[in-house]
Amino acid sequence: LKIETRCVSDMVVFALREVLTCCHKWRYRVAEDRDKMCYKLLQLCHKVLTFSENSKSKVVLFVTHFLLHSGGVKAVLSRLCVGVDTVNELTSLDYSTVNSTSVVETLKLAFQVIDLALLHKKDQSNTPLEKALATFSGSLTSACTGKESIHIVTTIASYCFHHIDPCIPTWATNLLKRLAQVVPMSLFACLGQDAVPIRDAYVRRLSSSVEDIELKVAILELITKSVDSQPGLLDLFLSVKASDRSKPGETGYVLDQESCLHSTLKLFNPDKQVPHSTPRLQYTAVALLAALWKVRHDAALCAVRTQRDFWRSITKRLFSHVHVDASENIKAESSAYELDISSQVMQIVAMEMYYVVSDKVDKDLIDVLKDFSKAGGYRTWTKHLESLVTCTDSLTTTSKTTPLSPVLVEAQLSLARGWKSLLVVGSMDHLESVFQLSSSNANTRMDILDGLLQALESQVKAGAEHPKSLTIATELSALYLILMRKWSSFKEDTVSRLGTILQLIEHFSFVPTVQLQSHIYSSLLLLIRAARQKEDHLEPRFLLSLIRHVNVCLQDHHHNTRTAAKNKPETLAVYLMAEMVPCVSESAQWISTLKQHSLLMLMIRSLDEHLKMGTDEEFVEAILSFFLAASAANSGAAKALLVNGIAQAMSASLCKALDVMLCAGVQQSRQASEWGRIWQLALKLSATLLSTLGHAYVQFALDFVSVYDGRLLKVRNRGGWCVYIVHVCGCVVCVYMGVG
Repeated sequence: LKIETRCVSDMVVFALREVLTCCHKWRYRVAEDRDKMCYKLLQLCHKVLTFSENSKSKVVLFVTHFLLHSGGVKAVLSRLCVGVDTVNELTSLDYSTVNSTSVVETLKLAFQVIDLALLHKKDQSNTPLEKALATFSGSLTSACTGKESIHIVTTIASYCFHHIDPCIPTWATNLLKRLAQVVPMSLFACLGQDAVPIRDAYVRRLSSSVEDIELKVAILELITKSVDSQPGLLDLFLSVKASDRSKPGETGYVLDQESCLHSTLKLFNPDKQVPHSTPRLQYTAVALLAALWKVRHDAALCAVRTQRDFWRSITKRLFSHVHVDASENIKAESSAYELDISSQVMQIVAMEMYYVVSDKVDKDLIDVLKDFSKAGGYRTWTKHLESLVTCTDSLTTTSKTTPLSPVLVEAQLSLARGWKSLLVVGSMDHLESVFQLSSSNANTRMDILDGLLQALESQVKAGAEHPKSLTIATELSALYLILMRKWSSFKEDTVSRLGTILQLIEHFSFVPTVQLQSHIYSSLLLLIRAARQKEDHLEPRFLLSLIRHVNVCLQDHHHNTRTAAKNKPETLAVYLMAEMVPCVSESAQWISTLKQHSLLMLMIRSLDEHLKMGTDEEFVEAILSFFLAASAANSGAAKALLVNGIAQAMSASLCKALDVMLCAGVQQSRQASEWGRIWQLALKLSATLLSTLGHAYVQFALDFVSVYDGRLLKVRNRGGWCVYIVHVCGCVVCVYMGVG
C-alpha cells in the first residue's frame, strides 16, 4: 500500500491520535499485550518515517509533528525507561520468550523512532519532545550508582552496559549522537555522577578486539558530533591532562589512560591495529581527528602529535593506491570510505601546515612530505582523480541505465576538495619548500598542472550524463586557476594547454555551473596573456572556436539576463576574445565567422540596451574592449562595426554614463569610476575607428563630439579620470583634423 492514499493516511492518524496517546493506560488481560500494542504502533511510525519515496509527504510530516509535539511523547519515552538492568534480566533468563522479545524489540524501535523524528525536524524551535528529554526522569535504578530517579539521558547511556544484543547499545548511542546535535542541553551535565563509569564502559568497548563494528562506529560518531556542540562530553572522552615533563614556559599535554584517542590511534597503527578493522571504522576515526583539527583543540592536538610515529601512521594512506570497485554496492561503499579517509588525511595535513608556524612544524611531518614528493605522490593522486571518471565511464558503457552510487560520487567530491586544500596550502610562498613545490621543483609543478587539466577534462565530459561530475569539475577548475596564478611554470607550454581548455568549452552543450565557466574562462585569460607576453602567434582555429561559443553564451545572456554579479561567464568570454584578437595573425577567417554568426550585431544590441538602462558596467566594458581590440587589429573588423551601427549606438546611449559621472556623490564614487572607464573606452574606440576608416567615419565622429559637447564641457574642471577623458576627446578631434 502507498502511504499517500486517503485510507492509509486516515488509519495512521487514527492510530496515533486515538491509540498511541492512551494505550498505556488501558487494562489488558495479559501484560504482554501492552508491549505488543506499543510495538505495533512504533513499528507503524518507523515504517512511515523510513518511507523513502517522498520524505516531504503529508503523512511523514504528520507523524514527525505528532512525535515531536503531541501527547504521544511521554508514551514513547516511557519505553526507553525500561532500564539496562531489566533488559539484562530479560535477555539473560530466556531471550526466546514472548515477553522478553517484545520488550527488547520495542526498545529498539523506540530508539529508532525518536532518532528519526529528531532527524526530520524542520524548525529550530524547542519542541515538547526535546523539553521532555531535558527534564524527563523515572523511578529507575542506576546501573552505576544504585540511586533512583535518574535522568533519561543517563538511562539511555546506561544501555552501554548491555552485552548480549549489540543493537541495543548501538541504537542508544545513535540516539545520544542525535541529541548531541539538536537538543540544546549539556549531555555531560545530564549524566551527572554516572558520567565517568559510562565513559569507561564506552572506551572499553571501543578498544575491545571482539566488539561489534557498528557500535564502535556509533561511539566514534558520538564523540565527533560532540566536538561542535558538547564540549563537556568531548573533554570527558578525550581525557587530556597537562604533562609534568613539559619544558619551562611551555604547556605540554598527554593522553590519560582512559582517553578514547588511544583506541582511535590504534586503528592507524599496523602493529597495534584492531583485527577486522573496516574502512568505515577507520573513516569515523580519522573524521574525529579531522574535527579536532578543524576546531583547533590545542590540548588534544598537542597530545596526539607526541604519539610515536603519528604522522607516519596516519599518512600511510597517501602512499598507497586506492582501488575503486563500483561493480557492487558493498564494494562501492567500501571504496567510498577509502577515498574519504584519504580526503580527511589531506585536510588534516593542510590544516596542520596552515595554522602551525613554519619553524614549529613536526620534523616527522616534514619528512613525510619529502617522502611523499619523492614517491611521486603528487603525480599519482592527480592521475587518480582522472582514473575515477574512467572507472565510472567503463561502468556506464556496459549498463547506462544503472546510476552511479551516490556514496561513491560524494567520496570523489570529498577527495577533490581534500586535494584542493592540500595543494592550495602547499603552494603558499612560505610553505612551497616544505611541500617540495618550490620553483626548483618545476617538473612536479608541471605534472600537477597537466594532471589537473586531464582530470578536469574527464569530469567535464562526464558532466553531460552525471551532473555531480560538474561539482567535482568546479573544485578542480578552481584549484587549477589558483595554481596558475601562483606558478609561472605554465607559461612554458601555453599553446597546448590553450587548445585543451578550448576543447572543454566545446563540451558545454549542456548548461554548466556559472562558477565552472568562470574558472575555465579565467584560466584561458591567463594563458592568452602569457602568450601575448611571449609574443606567440595563435592559430585562427582557437579564436574561431571561442567565437562560436561566445555566440551561444551571448544568446543565453540576451534571453535570460542574470542579476548583476562579478565574473559572469558572458563577460569573461568577451574579454577572452579581446585578449586573443591581437595574438591571431590571420584575420580574414575570424572576421567572416563574426559576420556569419551575426555576433557583432548581437553585441551592439546588448551594448545599446545596457547603456540606456545604466546596468551591468562590467559587461559593457568587456564589449567595448573587444571592439577596440578588433578595430585596432584589422580594418575589416572596423568596417563591420560601422556597418552594424556602432556609431549610432554610442551616440544615442552614452548620456546615461556621463550623467552618472557628473552627478555622482561620495557613495557613488565607485560606480562613477566604472562608468569613467567605459567613457575612456568609448572615446578610444571612436579615435581608433576614425584613424582606421578615415573619411568614412568623419561624419560620425563629428556627430559623436557634438552630441556630448555640453556634457564634456562640464568635466573640464574636474580632476582625475575626467581630465583624462577630455584629453582623449582632444585626441579624437586631432585625428579628425589630421584626416581632414
